[in-house]
Amino acid sequence: MVARVTWTKPAVKQLREIYNYFVQVASKRTAKKIRDKIQSRTKILSNHPLAGQREELLKDMSVEFRYLVEGNYKILYWVESEIVFIASVFDSRQNPEKMKKELD
Repeated sequence: MVARVTWTKPAVKQLREIYNYFVQVASKRTAKKIRDKIQSRTKILSNHPLAGQREELLKDMSVEFRYLVEGNYKILYWVESEIVFIASVFDSRQNPEKMKKELD
């Protein structure tokens, strides 16, 4: 199965915030590198939509969330039919409860 990968608006916003943060604290080059790594990591999902692990903290949600890790970031997603929805890019150094609140 070849799935289409779609980023939700909140995930796009989070990725933009990550980029903007690194532009301020590091450089545009660093920001672009981090953003590109996160985006690149999701490309595996086109051919392997179930590649990520199940997110146990979100097991009570209405969809089954899975995640990939890139650096300090958890890329949370769910699969519906042949579409992979990127739901969130979460900094795993934060309190995990925040992740749950963001997706609730």
